[in-house]
Amino acid sequence: MKLLRKILRNEAGQALPMALVLLVLGGLLVGTSVSLMHTNLKANIMVDRKTSELYAADAGVEQVLWNIQYNDSFTLPAEGAEPQVVDFPGTINDKMVNVTISNEGGNIYKITPTAEGTTIECYISLLDLSWLFDSAITSPGDVDLKNNVSITGGVTCPDEPTGQGDYDEWIQDSVDNWPSAEQLSAFYWEDVKDLTPVSNPHTIDISSGTEINPYSIGPLYAPGDLTIWGSGVARLDGTVYVKGNLVVKDSCTINLNGQTIFVEGTIEFKNGCTFLGSGCIIAIGQIIFKTNGETDPEGFIFLMSINDKVDIRNGDSIYGAVAGDALVELKNGCDLTLTDVPEDGLNFPGGDSGSSSSQLEILTYTIDPS
Repeated sequence: MKLLRKILRNEAGQALPMALVLLVLGGLLVGTSVSLMHTNLKANIMVDRKTSELYAADAGVEQVLWNIQYNDSFTLPAEGAEPQVVDFPGTINDKMVNVTISNEGGNIYKITPTAEGTTIECYISLLDLSWLFDSAITSPGDVDLKNNVSITGGVTCPDEPTGQGDYDEWIQDSVDNWPSAEQLSAFYWEDVKDLTPVSNPHTIDISSGTEINPYSIGPLYAPGDLTIWGSGVARLDGTVYVKGNLVVKDSCTINLNGQTIFVEGTIEFKNGCTFLGSGCIIAIGQIIFKTNGETDPEGFIFLMSINDKVDIRNGDSIYGAVAGDALVELKNGCDLTLTDVPEDGLNFPGGDSGSSSSQLEILTYTIDPS
Protein backbone atom coordinates (compact mmCIF):
# COMPACT_ATOMS: atom_id res chain seq x y z
CA MET A 1 0.00 0.00 0.00
CA LYS A 2 2.87 2.39 0.79
CA LEU A 3 4.38 1.68 -2.61
CA LEU A 4 1.04 2.45 -4.36
CA ARG A 5 0.65 5.72 -2.49
CA LYS A 6 4.20 6.72 -3.47
CA ILE A 7 3.47 6.03 -7.19
CA LEU A 8 0.26 8.06 -7.06
CA ARG A 9 2.03 10.94 -5.36
CA ASN A 10 4.69 10.91 -8.09
CA GLU A 11 1.89 11.34 -10.84
CA ALA A 12 0.40 14.45 -9.27
CA GLY A 13 0.11 17.34 -11.83
CA GLN A 14 1.00 15.28 -14.92
CA ALA A 15 -2.40 15.98 -16.58
CA LEU A 16 -1.90 19.74 -16.57
CA PRO A 17 0.79 19.90 -19.30
CA MET A 18 -1.29 17.60 -21.50
CA ALA A 19 -4.35 19.79 -20.97
CA LEU A 20 -2.37 22.90 -21.81
CA VAL A 21 -1.01 21.29 -24.98
CA LEU A 22 -4.52 20.25 -26.05
CA LEU A 23 -5.79 23.76 -25.26
CA VAL A 24 -3.12 25.35 -27.46
CA LEU A 25 -3.76 22.87 -30.29
CA GLY A 26 -7.51 23.43 -29.97
CA GLY A 27 -7.01 27.18 -30.18
CA LEU A 28 -4.93 26.80 -33.31
CA LEU A 29 -7.52 24.48 -34.88
CA VAL A 30 -10.41 26.77 -33.96
CA GLY A 31 -8.75 29.70 -35.66
CA THR A 32 -8.03 27.68 -38.79
CA SER A 33 -11.57 26.26 -38.80
CA VAL A 34 -13.12 29.70 -38.41
CA SER A 35 -10.96 31.03 -41.26
CA LEU A 36 -11.95 28.06 -43.44
CA MET A 37 -15.63 28.54 -42.63
CA HIS A 38 -15.36 32.24 -43.46
CA THR A 39 -13.68 31.51 -46.79
CA ASN A 40 -16.25 28.82 -47.58
CA LEU A 41 -19.08 31.19 -46.68
CA LYS A 42 -17.68 33.90 -48.94
CA ALA A 43 -17.29 31.36 -51.76
CA ASN A 44 -20.87 30.17 -51.32
CA ILE A 45 -22.14 33.73 -51.34
CA MET A 46 -20.18 34.41 -54.54
CA VAL A 47 -21.49 31.21 -56.16
CA ASP A 48 -25.06 32.07 -55.18
CA ARG A 49 -24.68 35.60 -56.53
CA LYS A 50 -23.17 34.44 -59.82
CA THR A 51 -25.82 31.73 -60.14
CA SER A 52 -28.56 34.30 -59.63
CA GLU A 53 -26.92 36.57 -62.20
CA LEU A 54 -26.59 33.69 -64.68
CA TYR A 55 -30.26 32.72 -64.30
CA ALA A 56 -31.27 36.36 -64.73
CA ALA A 57 -29.13 36.82 -67.84
CA ASP A 58 -30.39 33.52 -69.26
CA ALA A 59 -33.94 34.80 -68.78
CA GLY A 60 -32.94 37.66 -71.09
CA VAL A 61 -32.00 35.15 -73.80
CA GLU A 62 -35.26 33.25 -73.31
CA GLN A 63 -37.24 36.50 -73.52
CA VAL A 64 -35.76 37.31 -76.94
CA LEU A 65 -36.25 33.75 -78.23
CA TRP A 66 -39.88 33.79 -77.10
CA ASN A 67 -40.49 37.13 -78.82
CA ILE A 68 -38.94 35.90 -82.07
CA GLN A 69 -41.13 32.81 -82.09
CA TYR A 70 -44.46 34.07 -80.77
CA ASN A 71 -44.63 37.88 -80.74
CA ASP A 72 -45.80 39.10 -84.14
CA SER A 73 -44.98 42.72 -83.27
CA PHE A 74 -41.36 41.97 -82.35
CA THR A 75 -38.92 43.21 -84.99
CA LEU A 76 -35.28 42.24 -85.46
CA PRO A 77 -32.60 44.81 -86.36
CA ALA A 78 -31.62 45.14 -89.99
CA GLU A 79 -28.15 44.15 -91.18
CA GLY A 80 -25.71 46.99 -90.48
CA ALA A 81 -28.00 48.66 -87.93
CA GLU A 82 -26.98 49.51 -84.38
CA PRO A 83 -27.66 46.83 -81.73
CA GLN A 84 -31.29 46.94 -80.66
CA VAL A 85 -32.17 47.30 -76.97
CA VAL A 86 -34.84 44.80 -75.98
CA ASP A 87 -37.51 45.89 -73.54
CA PHE A 88 -37.13 43.49 -70.59
CA PRO A 89 -39.97 43.54 -68.04
CA GLY A 90 -38.94 43.99 -64.40
CA THR A 91 -36.10 42.26 -62.58
CA ILE A 92 -35.08 38.62 -62.20
CA ASN A 93 -33.65 37.42 -58.87
CA ASP A 94 -33.52 41.10 -57.87
CA LYS A 95 -31.09 41.72 -60.75
CA MET A 96 -31.58 44.32 -63.43
CA VAL A 97 -31.22 42.71 -66.85
CA ASN A 98 -30.12 44.66 -69.93
CA VAL A 99 -30.57 42.90 -73.28
CA THR A 100 -29.41 43.85 -76.76
CA ILE A 101 -29.69 42.02 -80.08
CA SER A 102 -27.58 42.72 -83.15
CA ASN A 103 -27.73 41.55 -86.75
CA GLU A 104 -24.47 39.82 -87.67
CA GLY A 105 -25.46 39.22 -91.31
CA GLY A 106 -26.44 36.01 -93.08
CA ASN A 107 -29.58 35.61 -90.89
CA ILE A 108 -27.34 35.32 -87.80
CA TYR A 109 -28.14 37.38 -84.71
CA LYS A 110 -26.28 37.94 -81.43
CA ILE A 111 -28.27 38.21 -78.21
CA THR A 112 -26.33 39.86 -75.35
CA PRO A 113 -28.02 40.02 -71.93
CA THR A 114 -26.16 41.41 -68.89
CA ALA A 115 -27.20 40.92 -65.26
CA GLU A 116 -24.81 42.95 -63.07
CA GLY A 117 -21.42 41.21 -63.51
CA THR A 118 -22.55 38.33 -65.73
CA THR A 119 -22.91 38.57 -69.52
CA ILE A 120 -24.07 35.95 -72.02
CA GLU A 121 -23.36 36.01 -75.74
CA CYS A 122 -25.81 33.83 -77.64
CA TYR A 123 -25.60 33.51 -81.43
CA ILE A 124 -28.68 32.24 -83.24
CA SER A 125 -29.59 31.63 -86.88
CA LEU A 126 -33.05 31.99 -88.41
CA LEU A 127 -34.24 29.82 -91.26
CA ASP A 128 -35.63 32.30 -93.79
CA LEU A 129 -36.68 30.71 -97.06
CA SER A 130 -38.77 33.60 -98.36
CA TRP A 131 -36.27 33.98 -101.22
CA LEU A 132 -38.02 31.00 -102.83
CA PHE A 133 -40.89 33.40 -103.56
CA ASP A 134 -38.68 35.71 -105.63
CA SER A 135 -39.00 33.77 -108.91
CA ALA A 136 -41.87 31.92 -110.53
CA ILE A 137 -39.63 28.81 -110.66
CA THR A 138 -36.62 28.01 -108.49
CA SER A 139 -34.58 24.81 -108.78
CA PRO A 140 -31.02 23.61 -108.14
CA GLY A 141 -31.75 21.02 -110.84
CA ASP A 142 -33.31 21.21 -114.32
CA VAL A 143 -36.31 23.15 -115.58
CA ASP A 144 -38.16 21.75 -118.61
CA LEU A 145 -40.93 23.77 -120.29
CA LYS A 146 -42.96 21.91 -122.89
CA ASN A 147 -45.04 23.27 -125.78
CA ASN A 148 -47.28 26.27 -125.14
CA VAL A 149 -45.98 26.75 -121.61
CA SER A 150 -45.68 30.36 -120.47
CA ILE A 151 -43.78 31.56 -117.38
CA THR A 152 -44.12 35.11 -116.03
CA GLY A 153 -41.89 36.05 -113.13
CA GLY A 154 -38.50 34.54 -113.91
CA VAL A 155 -36.79 31.15 -113.71
CA THR A 156 -33.87 30.66 -111.29
CA CYS A 157 -31.74 27.54 -111.93
CA PRO A 158 -28.14 26.57 -112.85
CA ASP A 159 -28.73 25.80 -116.55
CA GLU A 160 -30.97 27.47 -119.09
CA PRO A 161 -34.47 25.94 -119.17
CA THR A 162 -35.07 23.33 -121.86
CA GLY A 163 -38.10 22.75 -124.07
CA GLN A 164 -40.23 24.96 -126.29
CA GLY A 165 -41.96 26.96 -123.58
CA ASP A 166 -41.64 30.73 -123.05
CA TYR A 167 -40.24 32.53 -120.02
CA ASP A 168 -39.55 36.19 -119.44
CA GLU A 169 -36.23 35.88 -117.59
CA TRP A 170 -33.62 33.26 -116.73
CA ILE A 171 -31.56 33.93 -113.59
CA GLN A 172 -28.50 31.66 -113.60
CA ASP A 173 -27.89 30.49 -110.05
CA SER A 174 -26.66 27.20 -108.58
CA VAL A 175 -29.10 27.58 -105.63
CA ASP A 176 -26.54 26.22 -103.16
CA ASN A 177 -28.65 27.27 -100.16
CA TRP A 178 -31.42 24.76 -100.92
CA PRO A 179 -33.12 23.71 -97.64
CA SER A 180 -33.09 20.18 -96.26
CA ALA A 181 -36.05 17.91 -95.59
CA GLU A 182 -35.08 17.85 -91.91
CA GLN A 183 -35.34 21.63 -91.62
CA LEU A 184 -38.81 21.86 -93.09
CA SER A 185 -40.21 18.73 -91.46
CA ALA A 186 -39.05 20.04 -88.07
CA PHE A 187 -40.69 23.39 -88.82
CA TYR A 188 -44.11 21.86 -89.54
CA TRP A 189 -43.87 19.10 -86.93
CA GLU A 190 -44.09 21.82 -84.27
CA ASP A 191 -47.63 22.55 -85.48
CA VAL A 192 -48.94 18.99 -85.04
CA LYS A 193 -46.71 17.24 -82.50
CA ASP A 194 -49.34 17.42 -79.74
CA LEU A 195 -52.23 16.21 -81.91
CA THR A 196 -53.83 12.79 -81.70
CA PRO A 197 -53.03 11.07 -85.03
CA VAL A 198 -55.85 10.04 -87.33
CA SER A 199 -56.23 6.45 -88.50
CA ASN A 200 -53.65 4.86 -90.81
CA PRO A 201 -54.47 5.01 -93.70
CA HIS A 202 -57.02 7.81 -93.50
CA THR A 203 -59.69 9.06 -95.93
CA ILE A 204 -61.58 12.35 -95.83
CA ASP A 205 -64.84 12.80 -97.79
CA ILE A 206 -65.49 16.52 -98.37
CA SER A 207 -68.71 16.01 -100.37
CA SER A 208 -70.81 17.82 -97.74
CA GLY A 209 -68.74 21.02 -97.88
CA THR A 210 -69.93 24.17 -99.69
CA GLU A 211 -68.32 27.57 -100.28
CA ILE A 212 -70.54 29.05 -97.56
CA ASN A 213 -70.04 26.15 -95.17
CA PRO A 214 -66.83 24.34 -96.21
CA TYR A 215 -65.65 21.05 -94.76
CA SER A 216 -62.94 21.94 -92.20
CA ILE A 217 -59.60 20.10 -92.36
CA GLY A 218 -56.75 20.62 -89.92
CA PRO A 219 -54.76 20.91 -87.95
CA LEU A 220 -54.24 17.25 -88.71
CA TYR A 221 -51.52 14.63 -88.31
CA ALA A 222 -51.74 11.54 -90.52
CA PRO A 223 -49.16 8.88 -89.54
CA GLY A 224 -49.63 7.09 -92.86
CA ASP A 225 -51.31 7.75 -96.22
CA LEU A 226 -54.10 10.32 -96.60
CA THR A 227 -56.77 10.47 -99.32
CA ILE A 228 -59.13 13.41 -99.86
CA TRP A 229 -62.08 12.93 -102.18
CA GLY A 230 -65.56 14.26 -102.96
CA SER A 231 -66.91 17.07 -105.13
CA GLY A 232 -67.44 19.45 -102.20
CA VAL A 233 -65.41 22.35 -100.81
CA ALA A 234 -62.87 21.99 -97.98
CA ARG A 235 -61.04 24.68 -96.03
CA LEU A 236 -57.72 24.19 -94.28
CA ASP A 237 -57.89 25.44 -90.69
CA GLY A 238 -54.39 24.39 -89.69
CA THR A 239 -51.32 22.52 -90.86
CA VAL A 240 -51.92 19.13 -92.48
CA TYR A 241 -48.89 16.89 -91.85
CA VAL A 242 -48.80 13.52 -93.66
CA LYS A 243 -46.09 10.93 -92.93
CA GLY A 244 -47.03 8.82 -95.95
CA ASN A 245 -48.44 9.85 -99.35
CA LEU A 246 -51.28 12.24 -100.15
CA VAL A 247 -53.80 11.77 -102.98
CA VAL A 248 -56.46 14.41 -103.70
CA LYS A 249 -59.02 12.93 -106.09
CA ASP A 250 -61.07 14.38 -108.94
CA SER A 251 -63.24 17.48 -108.49
CA CYS A 252 -62.14 18.46 -104.98
CA THR A 253 -62.11 22.17 -104.17
CA ILE A 254 -59.71 23.21 -101.41
CA ASN A 255 -59.45 26.64 -99.84
CA LEU A 256 -55.84 26.77 -98.63
CA ASN A 257 -56.71 29.62 -96.25
CA GLY A 258 -53.05 30.62 -95.69
CA GLN A 259 -52.19 27.15 -94.35
CA THR A 260 -49.74 24.42 -95.40
CA ILE A 261 -49.97 20.80 -96.50
CA PHE A 262 -46.67 19.06 -95.70
CA VAL A 263 -46.14 15.48 -96.89
CA GLU A 264 -43.10 13.30 -96.23
CA GLY A 265 -43.92 11.08 -99.20
CA THR A 266 -45.45 12.09 -102.55
CA ILE A 267 -48.44 14.25 -103.50
CA GLU A 268 -50.79 13.68 -106.42
CA PHE A 269 -53.64 15.99 -107.38
CA LYS A 270 -56.05 14.37 -109.81
CA ASN A 271 -58.01 16.00 -112.65
CA GLY A 272 -60.47 18.74 -111.83
CA CYS A 273 -59.08 19.88 -108.48
CA THR A 274 -59.55 23.57 -107.74
CA PHE A 275 -57.68 25.73 -105.23
CA LEU A 276 -58.88 28.89 -103.52
CA GLY A 277 -56.90 31.41 -101.49
CA SER A 278 -53.20 31.22 -100.70
CA GLY A 279 -51.06 28.54 -99.10
CA CYS A 280 -48.18 26.09 -99.38
CA ILE A 281 -48.16 22.52 -100.70
CA ILE A 282 -44.84 20.86 -99.88
CA ALA A 283 -43.60 17.29 -100.31
CA ILE A 284 -40.28 15.67 -99.59
CA GLY A 285 -41.02 13.41 -102.55
CA GLN A 286 -42.55 14.09 -105.95
CA ILE A 287 -45.53 16.37 -106.64
CA ILE A 288 -47.82 15.49 -109.56
CA PHE A 289 -50.14 18.39 -110.26
CA LYS A 290 -52.58 17.46 -113.03
CA THR A 291 -55.71 19.30 -112.05
CA ASN A 292 -56.72 20.60 -115.50
CA GLY A 293 -58.00 23.71 -113.75
CA GLU A 294 -56.48 26.78 -112.14
CA THR A 295 -55.52 28.25 -108.81
CA ASP A 296 -56.95 31.46 -107.37
CA PRO A 297 -55.81 34.47 -109.47
CA GLU A 298 -56.11 36.61 -106.33
CA GLY A 299 -54.05 34.17 -104.25
CA PHE A 300 -50.54 32.76 -104.03
CA ILE A 301 -49.95 29.02 -104.13
CA PHE A 302 -46.47 27.65 -103.42
CA LEU A 303 -45.65 24.16 -104.72
CA MET A 304 -42.39 22.61 -103.54
CA SER A 305 -40.68 19.22 -103.79
CA ILE A 306 -37.72 19.20 -101.41
CA ASN A 307 -35.89 16.11 -102.69
CA ASP A 308 -37.63 15.25 -105.97
CA LYS A 309 -39.47 16.91 -108.87
CA VAL A 310 -42.61 18.94 -109.48
CA ASP A 311 -44.61 17.68 -112.48
CA ILE A 312 -47.35 20.08 -113.64
CA ARG A 313 -49.66 18.88 -116.41
CA ASN A 314 -52.76 19.45 -118.49
CA GLY A 315 -53.13 23.16 -119.10
CA ASP A 316 -53.11 24.35 -115.50
CA SER A 317 -53.04 28.08 -114.79
CA ILE A 318 -51.10 28.62 -111.59
CA TYR A 319 -50.67 31.86 -109.68
CA GLY A 320 -47.77 31.78 -107.24
CA ALA A 321 -44.38 30.03 -107.31
CA VAL A 322 -42.93 26.56 -107.85
CA ALA A 323 -39.72 25.06 -106.44
CA GLY A 324 -38.32 21.59 -107.12
CA ASP A 325 -35.03 19.94 -106.26
CA ALA A 326 -34.33 17.50 -109.11
CA LEU A 327 -36.62 18.91 -111.79
CA VAL A 328 -39.47 21.32 -112.43
CA GLU A 329 -41.47 20.25 -115.48
CA LEU A 330 -44.49 22.01 -116.99
CA LYS A 331 -46.43 20.34 -119.81
CA ASN A 332 -49.15 20.95 -122.37
CA GLY A 333 -50.09 24.61 -122.21
CA CYS A 334 -49.52 25.31 -118.51
CA ASP A 335 -49.26 28.95 -117.42
CA LEU A 336 -47.40 30.02 -114.31
CA THR A 337 -47.56 33.63 -113.09
CA LEU A 338 -45.64 34.90 -110.06
CA THR A 339 -47.96 36.89 -107.80
CA ASP A 340 -47.43 38.74 -104.52
CA VAL A 341 -47.33 36.88 -101.21
CA PRO A 342 -50.43 37.88 -99.22
CA GLU A 343 -49.96 40.63 -96.66
CA ASP A 344 -50.83 38.33 -93.75
CA GLY A 345 -48.08 35.95 -94.88
CA LEU A 346 -47.84 32.18 -95.29
CA ASN A 347 -47.07 29.40 -92.86
CA PHE A 348 -43.52 29.03 -94.17
CA PRO A 349 -40.05 29.83 -92.74
CA GLY A 350 -39.70 33.56 -93.30
CA GLY A 351 -43.26 33.76 -94.58
CA ASP A 352 -44.25 35.94 -91.60
CA SER A 353 -47.01 33.77 -90.18
CA GLY A 354 -47.61 30.41 -88.57
CA SER A 355 -45.24 28.36 -86.43
CA SER A 356 -41.66 29.55 -86.28
CA SER A 357 -40.13 27.52 -83.44
CA SER A 358 -37.97 25.34 -85.62
CA GLN A 359 -36.77 28.17 -87.87
CA LEU A 360 -34.56 29.22 -84.97
CA GLU A 361 -31.28 27.47 -84.14
CA ILE A 362 -28.88 28.31 -81.29
CA LEU A 363 -25.34 28.30 -82.66
CA THR A 364 -23.26 29.24 -79.59
CA TYR A 365 -23.95 30.13 -75.95
CA THR A 366 -21.05 31.71 -74.06
CA ILE A 367 -21.01 32.92 -70.43
CA ASP A 368 -18.70 35.69 -69.20
CA PRO A 369 -18.93 35.75 -65.37
CA SER A 370 -16.40 38.56 -64.85
